[in-house]
Amino acid sequence: MHTRHSEELQEFESLQEKDYLLLLGDDDDILSVEVQAVRVPVKGVRNGYVPDVLVHYRKELGRPSELTEVKTRADFEANKEKYAPKFRAAEAYCAERGWIFIKKSNEDFPQQRLKNIKWLRGYLRHPPDVAASSRLLVWLAEQGESSTVGKLLGAHADDDGEMLRHFWTCVAHRRILLDLDAPMEHDAWIIPGTAP
Repeated sequence: MHTRHSEELQEFESLQEKDYLLLLGDDDDILSVEVQAVRVPVKGVRNGYVPDVLVHYRKELGRPSELTEVKTRADFEANKEKYAPKFRAAEAYCAERGWIFIKKSNEDFPQQRLKNIKWLRGYLRHPPDVAASSRLLVWLAEQGESSTVGKLLGAHADDDGEMLRHFWTCVAHRRILLDLDAPMEHDAWIIPGTAP
């Protein structure tokens, strides 16, 4: 899977890891994401321990890098004793580098955001149409730089569904921004995003 924060194809071993990578791909605070990038030495474990994801944040944020293990909550609980030496070793490894070690389960993920990101991925296959996105952004600017999905779509004739496709393509490519933590409905507020 490709993300904005890596030039390489990111592989994953579970659906939980895939979902976590999807969420990370939408985070502007992230500088880079690496999958299984670190081997932590663990006493008594010949090959050590390889956590799932290493996240580096933009330096100006002063936020430490995160070495992350992603599993279901049930797996963490059922295998607590088995994982304990590996997790202690990972915590020490991270402390030496000024990083933090965290455990994430799919139950911790913001479900509405994840649902919206997954849905928008279908619109990333093609770049936004320049003329259509310009029309939408000019209209949005005329509204005082914010409006709602319903008002924008209502202001543009769309007999064949093309304008709707152009709109969601602009959202997927961040030309138009909306709150991904809320349902993407007609009353959702939108603002102009990044320039093409």
